[in-house]
Amino acid sequence: MNKVNICFVVLHYNTIEDTERFIVSVFENIDVDSFQIVIVDNASPNRSGEILKEKYRENDKVSVILNSTNKGFARGNNTGIKYAEKNFDPDFIVMTNSDTYLIQKDFYYQIQKEYDFTIILVTHNLNIAEMANTVIKMNSGKISEIYTNKTKKTAYEIGW
Repeated sequence: MNKVNICFVVLHYNTIEDTERFIVSVFENIDVDSFQIVIVDNASPNRSGEILKEKYRENDKVSVILNSTNKGFARGNNTGIKYAEKNFDPDFIVMTNSDTYLIQKDFYYQIQKEYDFTIILVTHNLNIAEMANTVIKMNSGKISEIYTNKTKKTAYEIGW
């Protein structure tokens, strides 16, 4: 097992440009060397998951998982989280959308200094945010708000 400080789990479906932009933004801006990006392709019919897997096959910081079927949002992300926990034992797991990007240079530092937990969620979808213990809201690539969710729900309890 390769222990890392932070692991980003990204559910991918068709939007290769968004996913690649996210990957580049992490490499350009993350403030720690010990990180990993796990891309979970949810059976993209345009084969973009396979393209990503080939493109990053020799990059030891990016793992691409190809689901054979579309498992939906919750199960797709759970696949990535389980993989991250098993293979990287991260201090923090950040579950994020593929259309999110990182521009804040002290992202890891801000999380580390404030929180002692494992799974966090970065999203602009408030329904999804209801699943996380702690939510980090982003605005224009920077942290705009961090809060503890006092009414955490499961994926099945959220009104999709």
